[in-house]
Amino acid sequence: MGWNQIKGQNRVVKILCRALAQKRLPHAYLFYGIEGVGKKLTALHLAKVVNCRQQTEEPCGICPACHKVDKAIHPDVILIQPEEGESIKIEQIRRLQEEIAYKPFEGYFKVWIIDQADKMTQQAANCLLKTLEEPPASSLIILLAVQEESLLPTIISRCQTL
Repeated sequence: MGWNQIKGQNRVVKILCRALAQKRLPHAYLFYGIEGVGKKLTALHLAKVVNCRQQTEEPCGICPACHKVDKAIHPDVILIQPEEGESIKIEQIRRLQEEIAYKPFEGYFKVWIIDQADKMTQQAANCLLKTLEEPPASSLIILLAVQEESLLPTIISRCQTL
């Protein structure tokens, strides 16, 4: 799958491709928009690109890293979701903090995708702030949310919003 498979997000794709080409990815992104707009698809595609053995703006789709991201088994691409459909708890963010300190196991980047980040508890959101302030160089955190305003302003200010 290439960037052209992400429909209706031309501006976002251009921004991401430019950052990849210039090798100037921010440490954190916030993708926000209505359900079904392609936030998670875009985040997973970006995770594939940054860990692909080809190291270009498009993933090759054939290397082990690309296959593992597609199958959701890549050890350096971690998805955090609300537990039991309720909220993202502080324990989940603390695990992120513990594991993000380690270098990537197989890939080039450790990518954390926090799906439904707007469902973080207040404690989880405050806990995430420290990591967003001083992330390791080989890490990328992508928050997915329906509404930007549903997150703490301090979290929004530490992410590039798309």
